[in-house]
Amino acid sequence: MKTTAHFPPPTRFAAQAAGIAAALGLTAHLGMAAGLIGWWNFEKDLLDTSGHGLSGSQLGTPTYQANPPEGLMSTQSIRFDQDSDGVRISAAATLNAPYFTLGYFINLLGAPSANSGLERLTSRQAWAFETAVGNAAAIGGTSSPSGTTLSYYSGSTGWVATHVEVPPDGWLHVAWQNSATKMKLFLNGELAYTGKAVTSAISGFMNIGNAMNNGEGFDGAMDDVFL
Repeated sequence: MKTTAHFPPPTRFAAQAAGIAAALGLTAHLGMAAGLIGWWNFEKDLLDTSGHGLSGSQLGTPTYQANPPEGLMSTQSIRFDQDSDGVRISAAATLNAPYFTLGYFINLLGAPSANSGLERLTSRQAWAFETAVGNAAAIGGTSSPSGTTLSYYSGSTGWVATHVEVPPDGWLHVAWQNSATKMKLFLNGELAYTGKAVTSAISGFMNIGNAMNNGEGFDGAMDDVFL
C-alpha cells in the first residue's frame, strides 16, 4: 500500500513537490516547510532551490541530460560517468541534524559493478554518513534478487546492506529517514527496510554522486536530491 511522501518541500515549491509526489503516486506533505535544509534539482546548475543558499560546486565532469523522472516539473537530471564526478555541498551547521530524511531519484542506467560493489550516492566528510548502491561485495554481498541493493554507513553502524532489490534501469525514488531508534528506507514512497539508527555525529561537507575523497563514485543519473 502506498504511503505519503517522506520529504518536506516548502510551500513556494509546492508545484515541484506535487510533481514529485505525482511521479510516485503519492501525496506530498506541504506543511513541513521548516524542515527542508536543501533541495538540488540539477536544472543545468547546482543551485540549492530551497532558498537556503547551499548551492553546490562541481567535482570532475558530470553532465546534464534531458531525461528526468516522468511527471516532474523539471527538464534535466545529472549524470555521473567517472568515479571523480560529483557535487560538493559545503559544510553548514544546518546539514548536521541527527534526525533527518535524505532523498533522491536514481537511475542506474545498467547495473553498477565497480568499487567492490559500493558506488557512493552521498557521502559526508570524514565518512560520517554514506549511502551507496551496488552488489555490496565488500561487506558480504546481497541477497537481493537482482544482485543489487542499497547500503548505508556511519560510525555507529558500520556498513549495513539492506538487501532491498534495486532495478538495473529506470528511475527509483529513495528516501532514508533516520530517527533516534531506527533508520527507515523508502522506495517510491513505500517502506522497504528498517534497520539500525545512525547515532554518531554527522558534520562537514556533503558529496553527491561520489565519496568524500572524490572517488568510488556512482555510475548513473540522479535528480531532485533533498535533505
